[in-house]
Amino acid sequence: MKLLREYIRGLLLEQTKGGSLVVVDIQPEYESATPFDIGDMLRSAAENYSRVLFLYNGEDTLGMVSESDLKNFYFEKLDYDEEAFEELISKSEFFDKGYGFFRDVMDSDICFPRQDIIKIVKYMIDNDVVDIRDLSEEDVDSIAVDDLLFDDLEDYGFNIPELEEVLPKWSGSDIAGGARNECLAEVEILASAQGLSFNQVDRFIYEGDNRYTESLMQEKKRVARKKGQHRNSPNHSDLFTDENPKGTIHGLKFATVKDSEASVNKIKRSGKSHAHKTQAAIAMEQRAKSMGKKSAAAVYRKFINQQKEKTANK
Repeated sequence: MKLLREYIRGLLLEQTKGGSLVVVDIQPEYESATPFDIGDMLRSAAENYSRVLFLYNGEDTLGMVSESDLKNFYFEKLDYDEEAFEELISKSEFFDKGYGFFRDVMDSDICFPRQDIIKIVKYMIDNDVVDIRDLSEEDVDSIAVDDLLFDDLEDYGFNIPELEEVLPKWSGSDIAGGARNECLAEVEILASAQGLSFNQVDRFIYEGDNRYTESLMQEKKRVARKKGQHRNSPNHSDLFTDENPKGTIHGLKFATVKDSEASVNKIKRSGKSHAHKTQAAIAMEQRAKSMGKKSAAAVYRKFINQQKEKTANK
């Protein structure tokens, strides 16, 4: 399996040509955080690139914008210029990338250095591990990241998204959107773990929250946790107080057990792949846990375990 993946990745890399752009999370929900003119960015994409990949948080994973509504949003930002819009769409691909695949170790109550996150992601990809909670104690020892403790794995919402299969043919592209140290950083981390790279277009990147970089500023003063040491122990300095993201969820919810049950049914009926459904549930489980909704989170956990059983029986 590993050799086959590397072979396919090599073929995709050979197909990669210049003049490509990857755009991350330029969508209505984040418009207020975007300091540049979105229309200018879209016109630049249409005029200066031969192909464009739009990555977004959509209705299937966070109950946000649909692909059709996102296209309508872009048409509006282009001042309803049909020629510019058609030029843009003719060279564009859209992919609902999912949300927060690595964020639990980027801006939660601990913050891993980027190179350590890349190391974990690379190991998981190379060993066909989708969910970090499926790592064995031997796996954790092999990864050899000081902050990664086997006893803490159940606390992490950390998974390899389907986006892994999409990125190789876009290696070497310019990248825009944001936020620089949030979702855009996740895309770059996933790419780096696969030996890929992107070129940031600074004038079309929005900053968002600086929690990740602010936390990393404290790295020199940190005392890493030791094996067997509790996360909240006063004998280490891995705790960086932070507030949970407060994105509005219109489709998938977790406020009550009934909300979670309805959302799981929506995931089941989504028509998405087995892996995509699992990743959506993992993201929602972590959001529920972060808000103290243990019973609601358990509904997602039950579905995730059912998905794992299906995988094991294949």
